[in-house]
Amino acid sequence: MTDPTAALPDTPALLLDEARMERNISRLASHADALGVALRPHLKTAKSIDVARRLAGGTPGPITVSTLAEAEVFFAAGHSDILYAVGIAPQKLKRIQALREKGCDLVVILDNEAQAQAAAEASVPAMIEIDSDGHRGGLRAEDPALLQVGRILHDAECLRGVMTHAGESYTVR
Repeated sequence: MTDPTAALPDTPALLLDEARMERNISRLASHADALGVALRPHLKTAKSIDVARRLAGGTPGPITVSTLAEAEVFFAAGHSDILYAVGIAPQKLKRIQALREKGCDLVVILDNEAQAQAAAEASVPAMIEIDSDGHRGGLRAEDPALLQVGRILHDAECLRGVMTHAGESYTVR
């Protein structure tokens, strides 16, 4: 009797429909081109250097990651413009500094004064996360703390801008 699991790949493994992926990449690139914006794909699902290259047209381009391990792997593969899209924990700043010292333009996100102060002290560039759907994370646009966080980063020459992720937009057509 043969083992029914013998044909299964070791995990973790990425299994995808290549034709569908290529259509989605083409549609996404066309949409970004029509809007005149650069594409910065979030690679938290694919976690694939090959998929990242296809998204960037064959050469390493700007990307977004959810873990520092992802940042390290993608940087080693040639991606040097990386957004770490998880609110920064100050204890991770040394690891970020190490990547930056190697030439990685790794930028963090944050949404409070303590994080801003830690990033400023470490001279790590940051974007302020704006809460655009009321619950995911970030500061509300009307929150007075937004200005203070901005001042801390600006005074330390670490402010790269603002970013938002409207997670509820997935169901919008």
